[in-house]
Amino acid sequence: MFSRILVVAIVIFLIVTFLGKHLPDWLTFSLITVLSGSYAFYEYKRRIKKFIDLKIASIAGFRTKFQFYTVSYSQYRYVDIYNIVNNYISQFKDITVIETTNNGYLLSYLMDIDWFGDKDKHITKGTSMHFKISHEEEIFVPKQRIWVVKKGEKEYFVLHLMFYEHTYLEIACLEEEFADEFIALVNKESVKNSIYKNKLLSLHYDSEIQGNESGTMNYRGANIAFLPPKVMTEDSIVLEEEIATIIKRNIFDFFAHKDKLAAQNVPLHRGFLFYGSPGTGKTYTCHYISHTLKDATCIVASGDSLTHIKSVCNLARMLQPALVILEDVDLVFASREINAYGGTLGELMDQLDGFKADDNIVFILTTNSLDRIESAIKNRPGRINQIIHFDVPTKNLRFKHFQNYLLPYDISDLDVSALAQKVDGVSQAFIKDLVFRAVQIALEENNYQDVEKVCLQMHHFDVALREIIKYNNQAAYSILKYKDDIL
Repeated sequence: MFSRILVVAIVIFLIVTFLGKHLPDWLTFSLITVLSGSYAFYEYKRRIKKFIDLKIASIAGFRTKFQFYTVSYSQYRYVDIYNIVNNYISQFKDITVIETTNNGYLLSYLMDIDWFGDKDKHITKGTSMHFKISHEEEIFVPKQRIWVVKKGEKEYFVLHLMFYEHTYLEIACLEEEFADEFIALVNKESVKNSIYKNKLLSLHYDSEIQGNESGTMNYRGANIAFLPPKVMTEDSIVLEEEIATIIKRNIFDFFAHKDKLAAQNVPLHRGFLFYGSPGTGKTYTCHYISHTLKDATCIVASGDSLTHIKSVCNLARMLQPALVILEDVDLVFASREINAYGGTLGELMDQLDGFKADDNIVFILTTNSLDRIESAIKNRPGRINQIIHFDVPTKNLRFKHFQNYLLPYDISDLDVSALAQKVDGVSQAFIKDLVFRAVQIALEENNYQDVEKVCLQMHHFDVALREIIKYNNQAAYSILKYKDDIL
């Protein structure tokens, strides 16, 4: 920039020097003024198009004394905020959009006028990122955008939205009251119309920002992925009748009739603890509940996510009514004597104690080992309202499990009742694996030829059972839970 000014100054000097010998002083002075003014005007117009600070000042006024207000949100809320801002400014007619790169600078700096030009304030073609808004849909949104909006006859306000270490929303305006009203509106509407509302979500945590093959964005802090919906009906779920009744009354009906319950002073939050050996249907039941529940947000957290329980609960509060499923909690919330996550354990108890009566949130905790769970969690009604044991299925339930898993196959030559009796003492997961092994054995028997329906017979299951049991040691036996005389 300075080199360009120097060149122009030299050119003007040479022109004036040459013509000054032949022109009166007043005319020479006028010529200098005109040339200098013309270049200054050209440089001003050029910089207005190039620099954010001058562009905004040329629209809203160089002498306007703006007040600046900044709000930060979690990164995953960027699309929610972006949608509400776009919707809000659509009511105004005079809007100027300024694109720029994601440089991390706040609006107060970007609008601070620098006549010499600051490279960090360049108006450039903005960059976009893809953002999942459901399991199957994604949109592209700018990482940074500035809107200059005409509010009144001569009054403007400026909005700045930026995806950086957080989601930053800024407003520059003349009145604090206007800023407060705008921010309150954004906070309310962005939650009400959130892309995460009433969806099935999986929650993880990471310290990096990256994309993955499925298109899910990972952010510093919470990584939220949309889980695929599944159609599950009462006919497709196999549960003990008492457990099914408890779940219907205390989860499905609890959410469906929350207003009537609240009117009778019934607190709208509850906690359940599902426990039992591996493969007995805890996760299976959680899938059924989460995929069947209507008009509620379902949040699934496991592994490292359990060490961020405060963030999980804050997300549930924001998106309520909500169902929160915490899987394998004994890994983090074990009894104090053996717990390496003492602070996290205390945080969970604080969160479960901290819900208001009208917070419509249901927690389901799952564990393979009830004995490992901290007693202050499992033995406190205000934190856990009911503990449900998932045992190995009875013969009647085994029969129903076989019926479900055998639906795609030809079982006209199979005595399903006898098969259910034969595998007494096994888990649901064992039954599922047994069916799939029998299917492969049947296909192998026919050289893997294409058939419309695989025909399954008892000897296919006998072969599968011998294969499973013959090479299992005592440790595997303790997991599979089959009986000695199963063959």
